[in-house]
Amino acid sequence: GGDIVEAGIDDIVICPAGPPDPSTSPTPNPTAPPSLPPPPATKNPTVSPSLSPPPPCPGEDEIIVEILTDNYPLETSWTLTNTCDTDQIVASKPKETYTNRGKQYSDSYCVPSGEHRFEIKDSYGDGICCGYGIGNYRVLYNGAVGAEGGEFASSETSSPFGSCGPVVTFLPTSSPTNFPTSSPTSNPSSAPSTTPTKFPTGAPTSTPTNSPSTSPT
Repeated sequence: GGDIVEAGIDDIVICPAGPPDPSTSPTPNPTAPPSLPPPPATKNPTVSPSLSPPPPCPGEDEIIVEILTDNYPLETSWTLTNTCDTDQIVASKPKETYTNRGKQYSDSYCVPSGEHRFEIKDSYGDGICCGYGIGNYRVLYNGAVGAEGGEFASSETSSPFGSCGPVVTFLPTSSPTNFPTSSPTSNPSSAPSTTPTKFPTGAPTSTPTNSPSTSPT
């Protein structure tokens, strides 16, 4: 027999693969999953219209009294008067109400609408400024300054602020004169009692007599 030749691993030659067979189709692209439609756009949130805050004193006047006390706050007092209603006091603070020196106090009141007058008093007679501390006061009427100050002796009264409103003239209370209650006279109910004269019933007179039978002489 022939000789057996042993070949080592180093003697094995690996031939490169040839070009691909053109008859075979190329590997198809992998099937991509269908794209999902985009999520619906988020609607703009419904914004409620901004409502203005209700007035603090519907149908009335808002009065804010601000007091900065001096070194002797127990001496201070004040009154707020409605001059439209026989000088009726609608708000007040008696003396010994304010107890802290050099402190800012603020009080708000809803009072009947009208014209107002503010009076502040100091029981010692030196006001709230400027011998014994730097105090002052301010009165706001519906947001506007109605009175302010601080340097006075025993008392100080502001000029009136606000308005009593227009004078209302009432209409007469009696009802207007009633319309006539009787109906007008009714139309005549009966027709004329006699009929008009009849047309002539006889025929006209017969035709004239025949022509003369003899000729004239």
